[in-house]
Amino acid sequence: AISPKFLCFTKYPHNTVSLDSEGFLLVLGVLFQMKLLLTDRPSEAIRELEGIKDKPDVLLCSTLALINAHKKAKLVDREAVQELEAKLRQDRQSCGEMALYFAGMFLWHTGRHDKAREYIDRMIKMSNSNKEV
Repeated sequence: AISPKFLCFTKYPHNTVSLDSEGFLLVLGVLFQMKLLLTDRPSEAIRELEGIKDKPDVLLCSTLALINAHKKAKLVDREAVQELEAKLRQDRQSCGEMALYFAGMFLWHTGRHDKAREYIDRMIKMSNSNKEV
């Protein structure tokens, strides 16, 4: 089988998935948007990410990707970046384990390893506390 990461990071990213799918397919969509960001197409990434930014499992990673995309755009919308950063801070307080996991994965793939570790550590703590209950 072909790896989803392979499809997203090769020269054929359009062979991946539709962003209308649920669950793991949403994550593949975010990976596809990372491909758009890496190939200097931030406005297309922003347009696609707006459709999935409120889905619970990809809430944090799509917000992180939107912040990244806005910062890479030719004309940086500082107000949008500030709003997204505030949304990220707020959503981090109430998100689930999967949202933390996928945000950590996004941060890892974008080279922010220390921040990724923070998200994963928080996810593990949350997971352990849920098992104790």
